[in-house]
Amino acid sequence: MSQGKCRKKNMQTGKLAILFLCLALISCEHRLGLLGTQKIRFQVSYNPYEEVIWQEWRRCLSQHHDHINARVDRIRAYDRAGYQAVVMLGYGGNPKLPFAYRQRLWPVGQVVEGFNNDDELLATLDNIRFFIPAMEEPGREHTTSPFLTQYIEKYPENSGKQKAQNQYQTPAEAMALITKLGGIPVLAHPTRTYRNYANLPLNIHVEIYNAQFRYRFFKGDRPQDDNEHFLKIWDALLLERSTRTWGYAVNDWHGPFNLELRSENPEIYDSGKTLVMVKEFSIEAYRRSIERGAFFAIRDLGVEKNRYPRIDSIAVTGTAIEIFSQAGAEVRWIGNGALIASDSRLLLQSLPENLRYARAEVSNEHGTVFVQPFTLRPAVPR
Repeated sequence: MSQGKCRKKNMQTGKLAILFLCLALISCEHRLGLLGTQKIRFQVSYNPYEEVIWQEWRRCLSQHHDHINARVDRIRAYDRAGYQAVVMLGYGGNPKLPFAYRQRLWPVGQVVEGFNNDDELLATLDNIRFFIPAMEEPGREHTTSPFLTQYIEKYPENSGKQKAQNQYQTPAEAMALITKLGGIPVLAHPTRTYRNYANLPLNIHVEIYNAQFRYRFFKGDRPQDDNEHFLKIWDALLLERSTRTWGYAVNDWHGPFNLELRSENPEIYDSGKTLVMVKEFSIEAYRRSIERGAFFAIRDLGVEKNRYPRIDSIAVTGTAIEIFSQAGAEVRWIGNGALIASDSRLLLQSLPENLRYARAEVSNEHGTVFVQPFTLRPAVPR
């Protein structure tokens, strides 16, 4: 071979080597997430509905924040509305508030007039299967305390007395105390900015819809519907803190016993609900599902109630999360606080980088079902 031909062949070989090297570097960048606007493949590292057997488990319609105050007439109103579980809730201990209770509204037999125990009261109801101990703990931030049975109270400032073991001063202390004594802390109607919640315990949950605040906007008492802000707080908590922060929808004084609201504004009436997937109707099974996140928050704005979309099942595979719901329902997927897809099936192989979670909103003309978030992590390249 002549010297010229040899040089030409070496140049061609060198160009091919450079080309292959460039392709290899580009592939590596894609795998390592070095390209700023790229889409990468994820996998679900936590599925809150993983244990649910959709064809067998029960659907437990419940209320986690309404001021039933152990009144039989209010309990019966919830029973007629088709609920299976309700909280025995009033304002918790705060010596400075004359309307705050000085005891837990629990057990039922000790606080509901005319009955000795749960069974006696339940025998007179058609739908409610059990009650949930809870209070709204007042302070700078209000916190509800489902499953807590022990009385706690806000420490009276400038009292000069030593703080007792069942007293708290700050919102963080209240939430830590609720957890320590066996309850689950839920941040109620979070109207302030995220920085006010950034230092709260990691295990808190949050109200994402509150009927009272929609009504206050409707009446002109608030310049905006704070529920949009509540959703932003939820997304901030999910992004900056824990992806296992569950969202609740509640009535807060605006439930089925509020007949004046029913005639004045039937859309807002009884519009905040929680629907829990349970293996059986018992408070033990119910709590297990709540802790896992196997439930939905519901914004029911229909004049005729309970016509929001029904979610039949949710399937998670290595390539997608798919929601099976009634025909005509719109599904929006939210990740890191932004819209990432609008389809019942979320494909995991092409999502924005740095995504921490994905949650879904399933809507029809009557309301929206908020699906609890799925924790995501980048899939390991093969």
